[in-house]
Amino acid sequence: MVQTLHILRKDIRRFRYELCVVGALTGAFAWADAAADMPGQPQFGRATMLAFFTGFFLVCAWWFLVLQSIHEESLAGDRQFWVTRPYSWRQLLAAKLLFVIVFVNVPLLAAQVAILAVTSYPVLTGIPRLLCMQCGAAAVFLVPAIALGTVTRNLAQFVLAILCEFLAWYIARLRCYLPSTSARGRTMPPPCA
Repeated sequence: MVQTLHILRKDIRRFRYELCVVGALTGAFAWADAAADMPGQPQFGRATMLAFFTGFFLVCAWWFLVLQSIHEESLAGDRQFWVTRPYSWRQLLAAKLLFVIVFVNVPLLAAQVAILAVTSYPVLTGIPRLLCMQCGAAAVFLVPAIALGTVTRNLAQFVLAILCEFLAWYIARLRCYLPSTSARGRTMPPPCA
């Protein structure tokens, strides 16, 4: 446990500027989302667009923070720092997961609670749904970033892998909307219909 906390403190010191950016974006996301949820706001008004863009940039900042944290003690490559130190891989993994929980999940949960409080929604009844949303956000946004971060060597490889993922997703979605033809020349419905 001491080694885990030591690694966590080292990561906090190392990524203090990135953590400030993520914190500012989380605050901006909470403010913009609360403003977009106020009654009388148009569906595609400025507040809604600002909430969308702050959410997008917040996810990008999470990916960058998680990637930098993982690449600090990279598993890929031949120059791993943690191999030369008496770090247990379990302690290193626990420290990285604790870093993600403390600086991504907890601020997001606080922002969501603040949004609920500002929009006059009962916070205590919303806690179970918020915890489910935390698990969903971790599964959709953080786990893929962590997985790609462990198998890439640098930011360029990570971005290339993300672009390939989006291209594959787009091609798969496009395939769902295009009709296909059978061997007899008849038009078949899309395979995802």
